[in-house]
Amino acid sequence: MFYPEFTQDYIQRALAEPRRFGADAQNMLETSEETRRLYHGIVIPMTYQGIFFPEETVHLFEEIIATMVSIGRKITAEYVKNPDYRPGFHFDAKTEDLILIDPGYDIPVPVGRYDIFYNGGTDFKFCELNTDGSSAMNEDRVLGGLLSETELFRAMAEDWDIQPFSLFDTLVSRFLTRYRALTGRDCQSVAIVDALEKGTSLEFEVFCDAFRRAGVSAVIADVRDLTYTGGRLWAPQEDTAERLPIDLVYRRLVTSDYVALADAAQPFEQAYRDRAFLSFGSFRSQVMHAKTIFSMMYDPRTQAILSDAENAFVAAHVPWTKDLVSEEDKARVIAEKDAFILKPYNSYASQGILLGREHEPREWAQIIRDLPLDRYIYQEYVDVDPTPFVELNPETGALEETRLGHVIGLFLYDEAFAGSYTRVGRHGLISGARPYYSAPAFVVRRKA
Repeated sequence: MFYPEFTQDYIQRALAEPRRFGADAQNMLETSEETRRLYHGIVIPMTYQGIFFPEETVHLFEEIIATMVSIGRKITAEYVKNPDYRPGFHFDAKTEDLILIDPGYDIPVPVGRYDIFYNGGTDFKFCELNTDGSSAMNEDRVLGGLLSETELFRAMAEDWDIQPFSLFDTLVSRFLTRYRALTGRDCQSVAIVDALEKGTSLEFEVFCDAFRRAGVSAVIADVRDLTYTGGRLWAPQEDTAERLPIDLVYRRLVTSDYVALADAAQPFEQAYRDRAFLSFGSFRSQVMHAKTIFSMMYDPRTQAILSDAENAFVAAHVPWTKDLVSEEDKARVIAEKDAFILKPYNSYASQGILLGREHEPREWAQIIRDLPLDRYIYQEYVDVDPTPFVELNPETGALEETRLGHVIGLFLYDEAFAGSYTRVGRHGLISGARPYYSAPAFVVRRKA
């Protein structure tokens, strides 16, 4: 169970005066409702507690990301050079074509969020790997700011140094430094690109502000609104008929979403093929993003290109995974209903996930029999030890201790750990698809 000293102190203080801090929690939740409308008008749920990491845990997260970055580099390089290796990822022809385009640099995942189930110490397993569409930086920022103004948080700050992660300025700094290293010049303009009906517009605006503070012109653009003329990619500017020539694209558009609308975004794609701009990330990030990355880590061809230490890391920390490609696979998933979770090959945001524990045996058997083959992975279900949290009882107005499961997202910027985003909840699947809380992340150290 992940229960560091700071959290123990926090909960002990909260429960020593449960009504006083319960009233403070109620006030925070009621007065912040509009502030927490951060994703398509949805109020992000939170409780009266964050997730608190001692410095030694942060160092462990740095090591986790460094190891997975090394693994990802080797797997992506093998995908690019070895046609016989590619079918294991089950990409369509369009996606494969995009991945094989040389983006002008060798970093497979410039920005991502690798989610883990964490029980403390070195006891962890991966949940999923997110790349270009990785989000929730703004959730962590806004909710962390709200929590830091509460009575209990301020009391804790008298004895502890409590610092949030800098998820915006850090990304901007690392992107601009990398751009300069790759091109030999300073970046003058950036476009944050997505299919805007899917994107997190408030978060994009915060990133734009961060780029502008760094002296870079920044716009938010729908990939279908970009043009390509005179050897430059151009993006529309708000409140003006003029267009901005783009040096750098921060691509928030998930590759599978791009493939679905590619016919309407050919200027962007042609400019990408011509390397008229740099894109962080490139389409090569899809290799690490696809759910089939988990089954491919157990493939003998992958094991042959990884070091002994990396293979040991996979065995210890990546849930056992196999593609659902035969009737024998289906029979096993039906017979061992509670042992597995199923995920579509190229989904994201918990779309299409099937969890045996949420169904009765007969219902589950029918679901699995009806599934098409060669569309899903089935993966070892991972139990995470619930960790103590304080939660407001709306009937009594007091704080109470509860136990919640959690998924900790580890952000990587330019291949290095940059911060965290955590969701907690009671259900077997902790995501936006089920009731949950967001828990803002902080690094903590007791003051001398």
